[in-house]
Amino acid sequence: MQEIWKDIAGFEGRYQVSNKGNVKSLRYRGHDIESVMKLSEHHTGYLVVQLGKKPAKVCLVHQLVAKAFMPLVEGKNFVNHIDGNKHNNCVSNLEWVTTQENITHAIETGLRNPHNTPKKFGKDHYSSKPVLQYDLNGNFIKKWDCQSDVSRAFASGSFTYCIDKPNKTFKGYMWRSFNGKIKPQIEPCNNILLPYAVDQYDLNCNFIQTWSKSATAAEELGVSAKGIRDCCIGRQKTCGGYIWKKAKGRE
Repeated sequence: MQEIWKDIAGFEGRYQVSNKGNVKSLRYRGHDIESVMKLSEHHTGYLVVQLGKKPAKVCLVHQLVAKAFMPLVEGKNFVNHIDGNKHNNCVSNLEWVTTQENITHAIETGLRNPHNTPKKFGKDHYSSKPVLQYDLNGNFIKKWDCQSDVSRAFASGSFTYCIDKPNKTFKGYMWRSFNGKIKPQIEPCNNILLPYAVDQYDLNCNFIQTWSKSATAAEELGVSAKGIRDCCIGRQKTCGGYIWKKAKGRE
């Protein structure tokens, strides 16, 4: 490709840029001598050049090339390096793009971390983590795409304090992290106090009453709260001479 030079806007007669990405001074050290200038690498990885003095202006070389050799496109204000190489400033390697096209191209070429992509929420957010829901017997119920979905579904705040904690529950369920495999069964909850109401039956399965809290039943009847819990999760049949079950209508 033949190298073509054009004046840089705002520095006509002083500096020129070529279609190959080079920059030259037309008055080197104040004399009528042309000299190709040394380019520097910006901390972003792009090549820059310093034009003029007092004050000097630092310019991105790929933008100088695009403005000199490529017609402006309405709505497209960013310049992409097509091959992803920030040092390849040939005009054939540049293109005008929109903001979104610039972000997408940067991610596809590895120039931008996808974690920095804006406007991603819920399961699409880079830090989103799936979570597994289990009942108190340890039976798998559902896989949720992200923790925020759980909070919204139960109209409640954060429940991360109980994830992967054997004796912690949230809204009457146990919660576990998803690590690529779903366990159909985990250890039952070992929390003595149940987060739901319980029904009391005699040994002939005749209903006696509903207790709003297992702890209240245990205290007033003088029975073990742990025993009531174990009856409700199926670990034993009776406690204190009674049968105990999760209250009907509270499933």
